[in-house]
Amino acid sequence: MNGKAVTVAEVTKNNYKKGKFYEGIEVMYGTHHHLYDTKEYRADKFMYELTDHFDLEYLATYFVMTEVFECYDSRGKNAMFASWGPLKEGGEYIWYPIFYDIDTQLGVNNTGIPSFEYNVDATEDGNYSTSDSVLWNNFYTYFKNAEIIAKYRHLKGITAGVPWTPLKKRPLQSPEYIEQWYNTDYEVTGSLAHKGTRPMVAKNLDQYYKYITITNRGLNDEYKTGICGHISGDDTGVYTYDAGCGYFYMLQGDRSLSRYQFLKNRLEYIDSWLNQGNYKRGGANRIRGRVAANNPNNTSDVWVETTDEPYFLDAGYGEPGN
Repeated sequence: MNGKAVTVAEVTKNNYKKGKFYEGIEVMYGTHHHLYDTKEYRADKFMYELTDHFDLEYLATYFVMTEVFECYDSRGKNAMFASWGPLKEGGEYIWYPIFYDIDTQLGVNNTGIPSFEYNVDATEDGNYSTSDSVLWNNFYTYFKNAEIIAKYRHLKGITAGVPWTPLKKRPLQSPEYIEQWYNTDYEVTGSLAHKGTRPMVAKNLDQYYKYITITNRGLNDEYKTGICGHISGDDTGVYTYDAGCGYFYMLQGDRSLSRYQFLKNRLEYIDSWLNQGNYKRGGANRIRGRVAANNPNNTSDVWVETTDEPYFLDAGYGEPGN
């Protein structure tokens, strides 16, 4: 008998329901036999029944994107799920995760403050909002090797060992390519709405009036010219100003350079995390350096093995930058 759920109950002919799993009734997933609601039973149930409710490739794509771009809230309160119904008559609804506002990404929190470095193992270390999610934690545990790594390779444009058709546009092929999307480059977006370049002076003026003028205390009628202060947040229409300069941190320009640096390091880090590219964890990478070369008693080269640590860590000392 194949079951759909575990119910701990005293089974009678009146409360028995076909398809339910009651203690003492054997349930099989593949070659695994289960009699009780155990950890092993729930693991099998998740693995065998996930595709009854979710699109597996879509889940993997969404997971990889949220991991790579550090979308802190996008697996919790900023995650939405859409369905277009069952794939077959009488079947279960199939659900697809979709992004909401994505205001937390690339190490920036939802107030615009850079808060996370590129070297975040978000899932393993529980850095994300809703890090106790059964869906995402189980998906990572049971589908990391079969789906997540393969989808990461797919999005980077790697074809070896990938079961899907090669993409015409490879979203994660390089930080340069990703930056073109952030800059809404017409050559990659194909959107006429973004054709051309926004002059830097327009961006500077925008930030000037948003974050600088509001800190200046106005005299007489200067408030009304837009040079100083701002209208209060209530409905009185009173002009005031930001004496504490609380929004200066928002003067971040277009963040293009910092974003590029973050993406470059992040992709290298994910390569090591998912055992891809130049910095595979567990590989034979070595860092070679001369120690105390001016000391005649200590002139030997020192080899440092990076066996289990991410690419940027020194296996000998375990500290970034060594």
